[in-house]
Amino acid sequence: MLRPHLAHRRSLARLLVLAVASFAFTGAAAPPPQGASSSAYGARDSSAPSSPCKFRPSRSTTGARGDLKPSAVTTLDSGQRLEDASVQSLEVVGSDVTIRNVSVAGSIMVLGDRVRIRRVTTQGIGISSASDVSVVRSRIAASPDDGIHITSDREALVRDITLRHNLVHQPQTPSENHYDGTQVRGVDGLSITCSTYRAGRYHENFNAAVFLEHANGGTSNVEVRDNWLFGFAFSVMVDATNATFTRNKIGGDIKWGPCLLLGASGNAGFTSSGNTWAKTGRPVDLCKQG
Repeated sequence: MLRPHLAHRRSLARLLVLAVASFAFTGAAAPPPQGASSSAYGARDSSAPSSPCKFRPSRSTTGARGDLKPSAVTTLDSGQRLEDASVQSLEVVGSDVTIRNVSVAGSIMVLGDRVRIRRVTTQGIGISSASDVSVVRSRIAASPDDGIHITSDREALVRDITLRHNLVHQPQTPSENHYDGTQVRGVDGLSITCSTYRAGRYHENFNAAVFLEHANGGTSNVEVRDNWLFGFAFSVMVDATNATFTRNKIGGDIKWGPCLLLGASGNAGFTSSGNTWAKTGRPVDLCKQG
């Protein structure tokens, strides 16, 4: 489980999203693009990865692998490394930490700067007021909360986060929680690329594959590029400045539409281009930005 204060903040966000869903039901949600078959919402992408991505993340290409030694480690301090291990949970309290090829039965919480996470299997990852954190080739599954939760909740703005070639899927969210593949509550500098988000069949607890929220100092300078975004109430929910969405493939069991553009931040500098329906390859007019 992620830390209780993060769960509390997510419960507040859920109230917002429930209100949004009610609003969307009246007709405010973005419809499928003109000419696109409604089956596009339920399609599975069989296409090859976009050229900028080395591969499409799957079970076989992400997560821990090989012989892993059981470890009692639960906390990592500055300069420490954990490799080829199996643990119950992890909290990173120091900086310059490396976690590589590790299976975590629960979740990972990152509180320190300059943290490298590569090829982990875990239920969820929380990043709290940290800078220069990368999560690469990891499999995040069976989370009771968000898959990845980024929040500036400790009086420092999160900065310079990289999420690349990850598989975020199979949420197992109880009725009192909501689920986003990645929820962001305050960041300056975030890159989400070449990752697969797959929620499965729609459930009322599901919000978005990527939810950029105007909270805790604001969300700005974000790129969401060359991902596979499947399912959820909306593919993306956006309330951020200088956010770009490029060449993402959209599909799965989507409840309302590919995008919900919120307005607290004003969304200055928002752009999208080259996004397509996974099944047909036809353009998605994401947030009416192209």
